[in-house]
Amino acid sequence: MRISRLFAASMLSVTALAVVLGGEVLVPQAQKYLSKSEAIRNVEAFGAVLAVSQRVVGSRAPYITALFQDDSATQAQRDAMARMAQADEVVIAKARVTVAVLDGEGMILDGLNHALDKFSDIEPLPSYT
Repeated sequence: MRISRLFAASMLSVTALAVVLGGEVLVPQAQKYLSKSEAIRNVEAFGAVLAVSQRVVGSRAPYITALFQDDSATQAQRDAMARMAQADEVVIAKARVTVAVLDGEGMILDGLNHALDKFSDIEPLPSYT
């Protein structure tokens, strides 16, 4: 009987030691995994915000082309401007969704909303025909 109690006590102490050591290994690994997944989300959000700035720069091209010609904007140029505006809205919506999952996203979302307001302020070129 003494041997079985001694055996049970030793097995429990070995199990407790394994649990403690396993916890010391698993807890830092879990923290590392969570920080890496958070970093990945941050990089994705940064990429989405950069895509918005790329669209801001790219959306100026159809307007500049139409401004430097002698005649009024052609229908093809107007269609290109409309397509650019729709693509801009899609990119900004995607950036909003991507940024919304971050902690402390308020300032970034304010900037995206400001960019969207500026896009909505752009009026199509008038037709002088």
